[in-house]
Amino acid sequence: MKKSKTTVKHLTKYLTKQVIQSPFNKFPPAGNCKKILFFNEKYFLSLSWIIEELGKIKDSALKVIMLKEALQSNAALTDKNAFDKAYQLLGSKQIKISTLLKKAEGIYKLYFKEHNLEHLIYGISNTK
Repeated sequence: MKKSKTTVKHLTKYLTKQVIQSPFNKFPPAGNCKKILFFNEKYFLSLSWIIEELGKIKDSALKVIMLKEALQSNAALTDKNAFDKAYQLLGSKQIKISTLLKKAEGIYKLYFKEHNLEHLIYGISNTK
């Protein structure tokens, strides 16, 4: 990873303590690899943030879908009735799937609008 002393202003929202300290963002030694990709650290961490956030949204939606399917496997319920029952059982804090999809869309659209992936790879090098 290529460390940078400065941070592009729009990246600061992605550089949370949790993302920075995540063990998933630590690279192992090159080992027997003949070539290495170098990543710009701040852009790599921003990608890690978006993956984490979209994963949380996915997990929340899957909870609803799994419960809906479990309800339908035990009773003859239409999709609408099963979703309604699932939301009822999960409580008022459970975000509706349509809202989760809009949230995910907002996250990835902003991320790509900022052209973050274009700055992710810093370079390539031979190891030996």
